[in-house]
Amino acid sequence: MKITTYTTGAWVLAAMTLPFAACAQGLTADFRTTIEASSTAGTGGGDGGTTGSTASVGAGGAGGQATTPVSAASSSGSGSSVCGQNLADCGGLCVNLTHDPKNCGQCGKACAAGTGMTSVCIMGACDAICQPGLADCNAKLADGCESTLALDLANCGGCAKACAVPNHAKGACAMSACVIATCDFGWGDCDKQVGNGCEADLNSAQGNCGVCGNACGQGKACVAGTCKAALTNFVVQDAKDIVYQGIGYLALKVTISSTQSASVDWCQDYTNLCLGYGYLPTGCGQQFNSGGYGDCKTIYKSDGVSDSLGCNPSGGVSSAAQQAGFAGADSSNSFGFHYCGGTCEKTMCSGQYCNTALSYYSADSGVGYTLCKK
Repeated sequence: MKITTYTTGAWVLAAMTLPFAACAQGLTADFRTTIEASSTAGTGGGDGGTTGSTASVGAGGAGGQATTPVSAASSSGSGSSVCGQNLADCGGLCVNLTHDPKNCGQCGKACAAGTGMTSVCIMGACDAICQPGLADCNAKLADGCESTLALDLANCGGCAKACAVPNHAKGACAMSACVIATCDFGWGDCDKQVGNGCEADLNSAQGNCGVCGNACGQGKACVAGTCKAALTNFVVQDAKDIVYQGIGYLALKVTISSTQSASVDWCQDYTNLCLGYGYLPTGCGQQFNSGGYGDCKTIYKSDGVSDSLGCNPSGGVSSAAQQAGFAGADSSNSFGFHYCGGTCEKTMCSGQYCNTALSYYSADSGVGYTLCKK
């Protein structure tokens, strides 16, 4: 047997017919050594493979190859395989089980291929490198890098970054950002804020009537998406701007021109009265939103954003009106929205405290006082 060593770019003859044990003792890390089966066997070239019966025995570490052909060589002629440190003989190849995706952790254990990824073996465990813009958000290598981060609603811009469902709208993920795709019919995203969805009711919004940006002028109301004359039989006698408990209002001194409302009912007449100034009617606060209390808000646009007026609101309204200089205001003739569930009438009722929708104003009140919220 002879031993050849690879050094400075060439194979050279080192010794002849040495016992295999003596050969092994002479090797160092500075040389890549091959053991040839006979003096007439072919020699290989370079760090990678060999030709003939000559095989390179490599370390298989970082930067090296994961597999190397094995030469059957032993001093006893038994044909046992010879692989370097950290390598295993897998079907005639010296394999680095910590890095080889075809033999990851053990011979024959191949890392599965998946969509949009490159399978890799890291420290004997299968993993994946995703293509740019893709991610394995469900941690299942079987389906690869399944998430397109620029478009995935559940993983928008990153795994687990889900887009919230917007109000009155359908959401989408575009260029890794949550956006509003479409608004529900009759609603508009007029403020361009994703967080509140399509916030504008285009059928009734004074500033966005029918379409975003279409504001109804003074004396008009948005009805079914169209600016129309704000019909009301409330007649304004005086108006004063005030701030009551930190909220801006227009305080009004009113009478009525008829016991019959100009619109469908007196609740709508009150709404139209305030809309004519570009403001909203008011009444019970935000803690009163269910049943008939909520109808005042959803049907008649009452903007009870605070509980400062009370519920019923007659006491709070009279206090605000007195602050505005209307000395005749009291709880029997000061009104705002109270309870609108089936109580809004076309004909103004008679009798003190008869009106549970507009508490309190009646045909007998004569002069009344109310507020429109700015």
